[in-house]
This record gives sequence, C-alpha cells and structure tokens, in this order.
Amino acid sequence: MSNSSSNHTLSETVYTCVTIIVCADIVVLVLGGLSNGWLLASIMTSTTLRTRLRNQFICCLATVNILQELCVSSLEVIYTMAFILRNRLGSTCALYVFYQLMTITCNILADLLVLMIAVVFLAQVLDFVPESKFSPRYLRIGKIGLLAFPWAFAVVVGPPSLLAISSKRGNCLFPDYRLFYIIEFVFTVFPLCVASVIIGVGVVLRCTRFGRGNITAQGNMGVQLMGSGPEIDSSLAYIGAVVVCAATETLMLLVYFNWGMAKSTGWIFFTSADVLESARCVFLPLVFLFLTDIRERIKQWRPWRRDTQASGIDLTIAYNRED
Repeated sequence: MSNSSSNHTLSETVYTCVTIIVCADIVVLVLGGLSNGWLLASIMTSTTLRTRLRNQFICCLATVNILQELCVSSLEVIYTMAFILRNRLGSTCALYVFYQLMTITCNILADLLVLMIAVVFLAQVLDFVPESKFSPRYLRIGKIGLLAFPWAFAVVVGPPSLLAISSKRGNCLFPDYRLFYIIEFVFTVFPLCVASVIIGVGVVLRCTRFGRGNITAQGNMGVQLMGSGPEIDSSLAYIGAVVVCAATETLMLLVYFNWGMAKSTGWIFFTSADVLESARCVFLPLVFLFLTDIRERIKQWRPWRRDTQASGIDLTIAYNRED
C-alpha cells in the first residue's frame, strides 16, 4: 500500500514538473524569439553596426538563441505535451536524436561565441587595430575565419560527442545522462572559465591604463592631443554575458554530475535546472543593452519606420552663399 502511494505521489510530482517545463519553454519561445529577433534585426539593418566584428558575433549569438528556441524548446514542448497526454510518440527516433544533437551543438556554439566576444573586448582594451597591421584582403579572410570557427567547431564536434555518450537500444541512440558532465565540462566550463579570465584581464588593464589620473602619452593626455583614443565598451556587457551563461548552466551541470540526486528529489531539481538553462536565450540579449551603440539603435529603430541611415538618404542641406 505504501509503495503504490509513493508511486502515485512521484507520478503527480513528475507530471507537475513537466507541466512547468512546458510553460517555461512556451515563455522562452515567445520572449526569447522577440528579444533575439529584435536585436538581430536592429543590428543587421544598420550599416554602421553590422560592420563591427563585435556586433557580428552578437548577431551570431542571437541566431544561435533563435535556433535553440526553434529546434530545442519547441521539440521539448512537443515531447512533454505528449508525456502529459500519456501519448507515446511513435517512430520519433530520428527526431529525438536531432533534439539531443541540437541541444549539444547550440550549447557549444553559445559558450564559444561568448568566448570570442570576450577576446574582442580584450583587443579593444589593448588598442589592437588590425587595419593598421593587415591588408584588406587578409582582414576579410581573418574575419570570415573568426566568424566561421565556432560554427564549424560545433558542427564537427557535436555529433561525435553525442555518439560517445550514447548507447544503442533497438534502432535508436539514447544518451547516458550520467556521462553528460564530460561534455559540459569540456565545452561549457572550460570556455566560460577562459572567457572569465580574459574579461578579468581586460577590466584590470582598462582600470590601470585608462583610469583617473593616468595622464600619459598613451592615456588621457594623449587622447586630448592626438584625437580619439581606443574605443572601449562598457565592461558590464561582457561580464554580464559570462555571468548569465554561468548562472543558467550551473544547475544543469550539477544535475549531470549527480544524476541520481536529480531523480531522488522527485525531478524538482532537474526541472529548476532545465527552466533556468532555457532562460539563457531570454537574458543574454538584455546584457548587450549595456553597449551604447546597440542600446541607442534598439531605442530608435522601428521596423515600420523607414531607416534613413540604412537607405542611404542624404538629409544634409546645402546653402549657397550669395555675393
């Protein structure tokens, strides 16, 4: 009698948890789609913004978030709704493997792009100007290589990683969640730790080189005499990107490190970790509002309003001097 009662309680808890996951995924699909779509469209419709390498990485990150919402969150809603309705989806092995593969690939991409954005911040602090060191041809090749590297790396590494932790049951592959911590450590913990170190070094160098009282030929006095100095963004945007990724993925990392604990807590811990990890797509676009150019662009840009900057319309007024 006690066993049946405990099983009934566990079943109710599981159904409550998956219902929460469905609601959270729907919220992420709506809010994340709107915020990432607006961020991506506002940058891509501005000629000035979309030519900056930093903004191109941010556009890639917004694209990854949208891809994760469409391919991961939507499939998660379908599977959990089928579970709630006590419907077993038949012949969905390929769909299930695709869901797991996209989950791993999007996580690898997001963390790598945050690392690349951190490198751009350090380059700003060091006043690294590639235009003065390389020809336009090499600059174009280098930019394409930097933008393509995270995508190529995730596509090449994602499938073998899933295959390494999966076992074949019948005609389908099922990942062993107890081995997921290996992927999380290599492709999440390591990139975020490196990004944290890079941003920390950048913040320290910024404070020492461009802080108050640093009036040298390379500092404030040099800027006043020689013109504009190195353009450095607010550190809060880069710190916030790392903090959001770390905060939203920490609980899921703990779940993978101790899978038995997630099951023993009635799936409540797993549900909290899953909801928090999904929220990354919503919070990441918000941290980039600390960047002045992006914030001003988002405040002013409206899709129904004609953009004079993007359309190339010259609004200057010429005055002829009469003798």
